[in-house]
Amino acid sequence: IRSAAAGALGRVGGESQVAWDSLLSGLDDPDPGTRTSSIQGIAERGRMRAETVPTLAKARKDTDAGVRGEAARALGLTGLAAAVPLLREALRDSEASVRTRALNSLALLEGLAAPAIPDLLVALEDPDLGARYMACSALGAIGPAAAPAVPAIGRVLMDASPYCRLSALNALGGIGPSSAGFRHRIEELLEDPMPVVRSRAAWALGRMGPAARDSAPALRKCLEDEEEWVRRAAQEALDAVSK
Repeated sequence: IRSAAAGALGRVGGESQVAWDSLLSGLDDPDPGTRTSSIQGIAERGRMRAETVPTLAKARKDTDAGVRGEAARALGLTGLAAAVPLLREALRDSEASVRTRALNSLALLEGLAAPAIPDLLVALEDPDLGARYMACSALGAIGPAAAPAVPAIGRVLMDASPYCRLSALNALGGIGPSSAGFRHRIEELLEDPMPVVRSRAAWALGRMGPAARDSAPALRKCLEDEEEWVRRAAQEALDAVSK
């Protein structure tokens, strides 16, 4: 009941100080479900509010992994640079689910997450597949400022998981021309068994623009791919690298 009440306060409490205070008190509830619902309510009502971040700092250290994970998720919804230090701490959490949620939140913060690049480089070596995937996503979301991470992301192109290879392609494409040093490896992925990887490899080369002009022959070969949407991605990339 307390958990449901906390969730309802987040949805309908408006700007009421009473509702806000009730959500804050829910963070000290002995029931993890109530603490989680309180965090959800705080996130729903407190987006872009500076006081939301220190409020979530306590929840970030909760003994329950589910509560810590929800706090990490909520920090990303604030849209505030002040959330980044707490999310960097969350990347050292013992639970992979918490680390993955923190990485997803850093991706949501995009360029604001640039100070976390050193931590994201470590996360690329995380034993958890989901964490490695999201580390690449976060670096790609940061954009060109993540150029120092290109060599480390390039190594993920050889990950055994096709999903991690896909995420690495997304990251390199997001970073743009600075990734051109890995175009040869990306060209190899134009022949990956998974069509979605082949399509994203073409997209990544296109995002590099003229810096990937020498990849044009590989992209032309990709125009013969059995999948129409892969052929379309290859043509779009050819147009981009030929400008």
